[in-house]
Amino acid sequence: MENILSEIKELSALMLKKNHTHTIRLTPPLASSKLKKLGTELKLNDALLSFYQTANGLFISWFSDVEILCFGKINIPKLETLSEYLTKVEKTDLKEYSGYIQKGYIPFDVDSINKFVTFLKPVKENYEIIRMSPDFSEVTLNCTLESYLNLGIKTGGLYHWQNYISKEVFSNYTKYTNDFFYYLVSTKLKPEILESFYNDAATQTKLLPSIGGAPFKIPEKHQIIINKENLGCSNLEIRRAEIALKEKLNANFVWYHYRRNGLEVHWKSDAYFANFQMLPIETIFGGALHAQERIWDNNYFKFVKADKSFEEKLSKFYPLIIEEAGDTVFTVENEKISLYFISSSFEPQKIKLSFETFIEKLYSCGGISGWQNLFIDEYSKENPLYQDILKGIEHCFPTLDVVNFLKT
Repeated sequence: MENILSEIKELSALMLKKNHTHTIRLTPPLASSKLKKLGTELKLNDALLSFYQTANGLFISWFSDVEILCFGKINIPKLETLSEYLTKVEKTDLKEYSGYIQKGYIPFDVDSINKFVTFLKPVKENYEIIRMSPDFSEVTLNCTLESYLNLGIKTGGLYHWQNYISKEVFSNYTKYTNDFFYYLVSTKLKPEILESFYNDAATQTKLLPSIGGAPFKIPEKHQIIINKENLGCSNLEIRRAEIALKEKLNANFVWYHYRRNGLEVHWKSDAYFANFQMLPIETIFGGALHAQERIWDNNYFKFVKADKSFEEKLSKFYPLIIEEAGDTVFTVENEKISLYFISSSFEPQKIKLSFETFIEKLYSCGGISGWQNLFIDEYSKENPLYQDILKGIEHCFPTLDVVNFLKT
């Protein structure tokens, strides 16, 4: 544990250099007599005692919102708090884990808000370090307590750093590798830190998507009622969405939401208008009450509170854009996003665009009401509605190359 202090000093200097908003708090150790008494009462192993002889708890929290948002957190409780967890867990913020703690699990790195907790799990006369996700799934990290601390401090607890400790650990998380961990470490911290982690070449060298870089277009002659673009989501929301989905999200979908997590637009231009809300990722997968849910559980059927008779038809979709003309929804399978347009009849119509092309066209036509109909089979070029939408695009965006716009 001797190098913990030097690692913390190095992290503090890096946070200042990068101008990240951060808190680093290393609490001085308890008096040796009190430490020995609590250690004996709680039956702490030598590794834990060694840490608490160095410090009585460690708290690191930081975030960066330059280009994309990310968070890091380490919360090793004070010995007095650990005592409460082990002896009065039902009265603490870890009461949901009481069954595990009664089996001898010792909480070590605690994020009770986002429900990611690292435990020391007793195994015969030794222990294993496990990472438990909000769905209570466990992954053994195959490292010592000291190496856990060293790696965690290097990254400032950048969310999900534990997934990349080794190839063996990484293999448990391959369905959750679109969080751009390697990019975040390289740009938000420093590339040299990656030398301490498993190098998955396929993930590390993946090209960054270019999606979401263009500005959202509004007609020159217009009345803006709402034009609100949210900041991007963080690596934390991405993982919670993937846990809800039970598979890896599409890389373009992730990168877009890293840059812009939700959009609300309402404009008018003569007889034409746009009035829609593009939902943030936490609402897409967690619903309106996502903040109260341990495991996000949402779909289009639940979101619109449709009649029970539509449950089978609509439950496979997730809501993306909500508007009066019809909602845009999607499915995810093997990282592929498939988009559909659903009007009041609740009959899904396939939108013949990839997610990245859909976003590009949404931005270039200002989300004019009904534009999705140009890319579904139900409407031919001779259809009056098709022609009216096209006329509206030409009227509101005279410089837009319509021939190119209509290409799929």
